[in-house]
Amino acid sequence: MDAQPGQTKRRWDFPQSLSALRYPNYRLFISGQIVSLTGSWVHSTALSWLVYNLLTQSSFFLGLLNFALQIPVLLLGLVAGAIADTVNRHRLLIWTQALFMCVSASLAALCLIHTPAGVPVIAFWSALALATFSGVLKAFDMPARQAFLLEMVPRHELPNAVALNSLTFNMARVIGPSVAGVLIAQMGQLRPHQAGFGEGICFAVDAVSFLAVLYSLFRMNVSARPAPPIEGSRARYLLDGLSYVKRQRHLRALMIHLAVLSVFGVPYLMMMPVYAKMVLHGAANEYGNLMTSVGVGAVFGGIIMTRRKSVRGLGSHMSRSVIGFCIALVLLAVNSHFVPAMALLACAGFFMVMAMIGSQTLVQTVLPEDIRGRVMSIYGMISIGFLPIGSLLSGAIAEHHGVRLLFIINAIICAAATIYFALQLPVLRQSALATPEYREALAAGDAR
Repeated sequence: MDAQPGQTKRRWDFPQSLSALRYPNYRLFISGQIVSLTGSWVHSTALSWLVYNLLTQSSFFLGLLNFALQIPVLLLGLVAGAIADTVNRHRLLIWTQALFMCVSASLAALCLIHTPAGVPVIAFWSALALATFSGVLKAFDMPARQAFLLEMVPRHELPNAVALNSLTFNMARVIGPSVAGVLIAQMGQLRPHQAGFGEGICFAVDAVSFLAVLYSLFRMNVSARPAPPIEGSRARYLLDGLSYVKRQRHLRALMIHLAVLSVFGVPYLMMMPVYAKMVLHGAANEYGNLMTSVGVGAVFGGIIMTRRKSVRGLGSHMSRSVIGFCIALVLLAVNSHFVPAMALLACAGFFMVMAMIGSQTLVQTVLPEDIRGRVMSIYGMISIGFLPIGSLLSGAIAEHHGVRLLFIINAIICAAATIYFALQLPVLRQSALATPEYREALAAGDAR
């Protein structure tokens, strides 16, 4: 299992914590992601600030924006997963990344083109429409990207590849929001009479960053993967992923736990513009620094996860991480000062990223290849597609009761769900051990 189709002979040696980088295609993939994801964080930070600070001044409309970004993943997830199992995933990723670049370029143009009065032509509804299209692209990109991992690295390297993916994502989170905050502030001073100019530059930076990931994808040497035959009706093929999750008790529990985190845990990030402005009385720079703090903590969490040699004990580690996140969220709710907020958000990012890496690694580990795309699309439907529900719910609660109470309520719900999950772990481990994929992963980890 050391060689993959289309891979060349290993030329470099890497420590165990970076073992997935031994494979050339994965090295290309990660190198492109570092640049592109940084641009994506610049984009998302600027878009949230644009909608809340310039276009609406409403936490509800901020929640609606995030709803539009994420609901297509829920609505199209089953279809996207079936497509990821039947088409060339490498080619699909090239198309989705190219279209993401077009969305960023469109947002940049709408922000940078101004009326004679100095008002950008972008409006909330045009931003919402482009966000919805991005959500559609994400619905097809996510299962293809996650399933594509096994075309770049062998199965026993999946935990390290998943952890490195997350580490890359969160390294970008450290850099991207800070860059966005500086660009918005500095460009605003440069063009004080052109509102949205700084945000437009951020979107332009993101559009250019997609060239890196497209370059890396075109450089890959990927063997064509034969499309598996579709047995039975196409409707049955679409629903096979749901049937498989329903039959596997450990997968069911992981997905339910993930759903709670997606609805009540992760949406704290969507409320950061509200927290920065209404609680800490900050501006774009402060908002960018808060988001960067989350990324700093997440990077350290990702580093810890790359050093794990086995999936053994990962469920317990994931549960402890969620409890740590909940404590940080409650402390954030009662805090009113900027520096402690940065420290608490770093802790929140640290614990949440370890929980999410653990969740995805366990799901990826127990899946057979012939159904991987469809089940990972369900994972995406929950981890991303349920966020709109959380975003709207969080936005409504924050609008009427304040962001502090929102954080406390969400922390209590996440903690309760995690305690219940932790109590089931002995039974869930026995269920996972019935799958040859999980036994293989345990044996490979114990042999290291």
